[in-house]
Amino acid sequence: MVGLCAALAATTNAADADGHRDAEAFFENQVRPLLARHCQECHGADKQESGLTLTSRVAVLKGGFGGPAVVPGDTDESLLIEAVRYDGLEMPPKGQLAASEVAILEQWVRDGAVWPESAAAGVALGDQEAIFAAAADHWAFLPVVKPAVPSVEQRHLVRNEVDAFLVARQEAAGLEPLGLADPRTLIRRLSVDLTGLPPTAAETASFVAAYRAGPYAEGEPQKMTRQQRVATVRHRDRVYAELVERLLASPRYGERWARHWLDVARYADTQDFLAAGQDRSYPSFPTTSLCGCNWLPMPTVMIHKLPTSQRWVY
Repeated sequence: MVGLCAALAATTNAADADGHRDAEAFFENQVRPLLARHCQECHGADKQESGLTLTSRVAVLKGGFGGPAVVPGDTDESLLIEAVRYDGLEMPPKGQLAASEVAILEQWVRDGAVWPESAAAGVALGDQEAIFAAAADHWAFLPVVKPAVPSVEQRHLVRNEVDAFLVARQEAAGLEPLGLADPRTLIRRLSVDLTGLPPTAAETASFVAAYRAGPYAEGEPQKMTRQQRVATVRHRDRVYAELVERLLASPRYGERWARHWLDVARYADTQDFLAAGQDRSYPSFPTTSLCGCNWLPMPTVMIHKLPTSQRWVY
């Protein structure tokens, strides 16, 4: 008897799982395209007429100014169904949906208004309460603080405060450092990181020669005095810092990192790349993107000669 009950329960659970998968497939194949095509222009991420958003199950159940848009399982109490039936409310306003499309939405509501979790995992744009709740502990919105520099056992590896944090994490994880990189590896790593391009053969040779020069270039490290080792380290740090500054001043650096701004602006222009390479302030970036090739530095005395419609650029 116990075995029979267990078998029946397993069969029921399997059937429920199959039914849920079917409901999710119905939503993705029938309901979601319909909502995107006819409803989300006015009730989507960019616009929420009457306070209603139809981009997630949470938003649909919350509804707008008139109350919940959907009551799962009850088509007669669902304002969404009332609206698409043109029964008092009339949506979409441009014309009534086809009978087959109304039937799809009715079936979806009768079946419980299933909306796959993966489709609703993100915060719906326009849901300000959810956005502010998510931002409450997001690093980008927290005050800047200066954490205490951790103490480490391998103090000889620490040459600045950043090193202290890195070494502390390595020690906590039981990891050993790989040792100092040779100059060829250093210039390649730095060049690819800052400009996205490998160094040329001439650049590599020049850096290696400068890195290996110094007051004790011919000495063997194991035979150096502490003073000689310190002088050698300072020389190599200075050569490395000069390489950093040269790469930061390169137009290639501006071009590489301008891509991240352009991904946000959704627009590319020669002036955008120039701005990224000229260390301009943030306000100049939106101005450059909006004005495009019309943006050119101009002495104040010349601005009055421009047509009034163009003076706002400056």
